[in-house]
Amino acid sequence: MNTSINIENIENPRILIVDDNESAHKDLKKILLEEYSEKEKELNSTQKVLLDHKEKSNNHTGNFKIHYQIDDAYQGEEAILMVKKAEASGLQYAVIFMDIRMPPGINGIEAIEKIWEVNPFIEFVICTSFSDSTWEEIICQVGTSEHLLFLKKPFNKAEVKQLTISLIFKWNMNEKVRRIIKTMENEIEERIKQVQLISKELNTSYSEYNTRHNEIMFSSDRDITTKLYSLEMIHTRLQEIIESSRRHNYPVSIIIIDILNLKDINEKYGHDAGNEALIKVAEILKGSPGLSPHPYREKQRIGEIRKYDVAGRYGSSELVIILPYCEEEQAKKVASRLMKRITNASLSLSKDFTLEIDMGISVLNTGIPCKNSDEFLSFAEKALYYAKSQGKNKMHIISFE
Repeated sequence: MNTSINIENIENPRILIVDDNESAHKDLKKILLEEYSEKEKELNSTQKVLLDHKEKSNNHTGNFKIHYQIDDAYQGEEAILMVKKAEASGLQYAVIFMDIRMPPGINGIEAIEKIWEVNPFIEFVICTSFSDSTWEEIICQVGTSEHLLFLKKPFNKAEVKQLTISLIFKWNMNEKVRRIIKTMENEIEERIKQVQLISKELNTSYSEYNTRHNEIMFSSDRDITTKLYSLEMIHTRLQEIIESSRRHNYPVSIIIIDILNLKDINEKYGHDAGNEALIKVAEILKGSPGLSPHPYREKQRIGEIRKYDVAGRYGSSELVIILPYCEEEQAKKVASRLMKRITNASLSLSKDFTLEIDMGISVLNTGIPCKNSDEFLSFAEKALYYAKSQGKNKMHIISFE
């Protein structure tokens, strides 16, 4: 980063002289702008001729003159207004020469305080004489600042020139740094906004991904029509429940429900009607009344499958429900309740059809061994086969011995 400033490209050489004495203005301008009377110009011309030979012999070719832009104010209040106007126009003052005593208006210290409220970066030169306030008194009022210097009257030409050019350079250098900092702050702010936007997009994408992932996981575990567990998940969950019942000694029951006339519904009304029948039975399973309280569970969920019951699609016309902590008599009650609700269900696409079902129930009592889910389900299938041999809307139970 290059922050150097050449004398040729100083952006702001603006100076404000604030003094109620017009001679002070002339003295400073004479030094800074080299404004001379005719007599002084004649004397300077003679001096230049005399010095030309010496300058040439020393090969001195440098010209460090800065073309200052100087404005005049004769009271503190006037200076404050001029600074505000300059700020509004974007043409700030870099350096202000400020007198201390300027009756009848406010003094220079008060003017500096108010001007710094407008622009705290202006460089001030307090022009004092021996009769003005002491340095300690001034510092006590305005405080210490890197933007404040003192210059004793009467003015020393070399001192004024060197002080002014140093302050002009300082202000322009600092202004360049301030602009760089401002640009960097704007860039950082823009980067922060971009990061926030990317973060928001990532969060949205993650949320969408998570939702889609859950949907995929749900769909892979669920039957697409009934939204109950798939056959694969039924085997997985049943195996887990069998192992748990073995460790914790509780009974488990299975009910397989076969919709006997589902094929007739499909053939007469189409597969939409058949799907409606499957969905209706699934809704009854998910919303069937729970079991009555028993020794294994103190609280049951009434009006729907208990939170630890498992319902799934078992075949094209078959659904299954796994009932942990359910003995034979309780399984009969659940099956009877489901039989009544399913056979009395109404369908919108096939109103003249009444669902006809059979149920096969298998019960794994406490302490009875069971190899795996296949063996358990095979008992329920045998029970269902026997129920179907007895006619419509029948159920049969087989318990492990």
